[in-house]
Amino acid sequence: MARHFAYMFEAKGIQPFVFHSGKLRDIVGASDLVAGLAASDGGDEIGKLLGGLAPDFSRRAGGAFCLHSDDRDALTALRARWRFSVLTKSPGLEFVDAIGETDGNPLDAMRDCFRRLGGIRANSAADVPGRGRPITRIAPLTGRPAVVSKKYGKDSVLIDAVGLPQRRRADAGKLGLVAERFVADAAKWKFPRDYDEDSDETTAGERRADNPLFPFRGDDRRIAVVHADLSGLGQMFRDLGGSYTRPDQNCGLASKIEAEIEAAAKAASSDWVTPFAHGEVLPLRPVLLGGDDITAIIRADLALPFTEALLVAIEKQCASIGEADGRPALSACAGVAIVGKGTPYLTAYELADSLCRFAKRAAKRKLIADSHGREGFPSALAFHLYQHSAHDDYERVIARNAIDCDGGPFTANPYYTGARAGGHCTIAQLFALATALAELKGGAGRARELRTLLCDNASLADAAWARWREVAQARQGVAWKAFETALEQGDGAPRGASGLYDALQLIDLDAITARKKATADGPTQQLERVA
Repeated sequence: MARHFAYMFEAKGIQPFVFHSGKLRDIVGASDLVAGLAASDGGDEIGKLLGGLAPDFSRRAGGAFCLHSDDRDALTALRARWRFSVLTKSPGLEFVDAIGETDGNPLDAMRDCFRRLGGIRANSAADVPGRGRPITRIAPLTGRPAVVSKKYGKDSVLIDAVGLPQRRRADAGKLGLVAERFVADAAKWKFPRDYDEDSDETTAGERRADNPLFPFRGDDRRIAVVHADLSGLGQMFRDLGGSYTRPDQNCGLASKIEAEIEAAAKAASSDWVTPFAHGEVLPLRPVLLGGDDITAIIRADLALPFTEALLVAIEKQCASIGEADGRPALSACAGVAIVGKGTPYLTAYELADSLCRFAKRAAKRKLIADSHGREGFPSALAFHLYQHSAHDDYERVIARNAIDCDGGPFTANPYYTGARAGGHCTIAQLFALATALAELKGGAGRARELRTLLCDNASLADAAWARWREVAQARQGVAWKAFETALEQGDGAPRGASGLYDALQLIDLDAITARKKATADGPTQQLERVA
């Protein structure tokens, strides 16, 4: 029987690579570098290296690929050329790779690659000082040795070896591979890559047309980093069904999933991004869209409605995937970290990632059966307003609040959505609660006072709640009844893990206003609203 071989490549440490400098412009360039490595629609770097050859791929998306051949020497030579290409074009982007082999099903060679992928990553030493330079200047944003100084207006910016190709990519002024996949009719829109009018991101003292400012709402300069992760996708590719015997079958599945995820992102953007554009400039900066990860930076008040729409769209678009082989239907969970524009992006991303993992763990604990009798994860999201200078994992944030406030935390995270939400607290119920609280005269202030009392004296908090209820019932009977009904439907309570205090966050973000505007105007209308 003929011997069959496969070469697998996976980019690792993508988020630190993308967010390493903290500059939005570099994030734009870095995300495109990663997206350009391997893409199912072609035109990627591995395709350019192969030239006119058309080998069998079983995987080709999200910074990873696996190609197959009966010639091990050919794969070994390709591996050497590809590693050199990544080292030179994307220094600092860590990766792992392996060559697998089999005597049977060609896809067994891919499984062998998974077994051979080691923990040692290549391409992580791009910060070594250049040789023959007795004086080395340090790039202040990263702490790495600078290799070039670029001029922007009157200012010079020191850039290290990792950031240089990222900055070159962003300065090219192209729309961006990730942006094109995130928004329908992307060529009609401009995507921001700068926040401040007086920043160094100008040329000859003037802002370039392809470098618009982020369209904030009034004086609110908060953004949100949204990170979503599909549930069970990685395991799906590891546990291929017996019906798959050719690499192109597996690659076809991967391409279908990628297409459905792109369609979901475009659907969510059409509802919650394009209607809030400032002229041609969108309040969104796509970061990653590939494999099982989706990351974006969005205006804070739009983050939760956008994320909810994204999760619902993913579940809807991917409903049929896996049915033929009896696999669980795909869903997704997400984390939303709401931060000030000056917060380091890597810190914000790590918080969003920990929120996403928190939501996924909760979803696994609440695993339910879908209408076909198969088990599937419900879609869920968790969010947090970042108000501390020190980075922290969300689990530790909750533990700290529980200690500080006698049992907290004051959150009902995560919130569920989609067809498999079951009887769990949903994001729609949270918005209903926030709306009822906002319409209750003095309600938000009373809720804030109640939370403060709960951290100091639970007995006083109980008395304050009883007094608030008594007075509100007498003076605002209808509004209070609507509020209390919403609180009960959301499985909340004035004490402990309650959606009441999450509702306060929605009021603070003014997310209710955005939701009402979009609902009233309709998602299909093209609006010319100033953000």
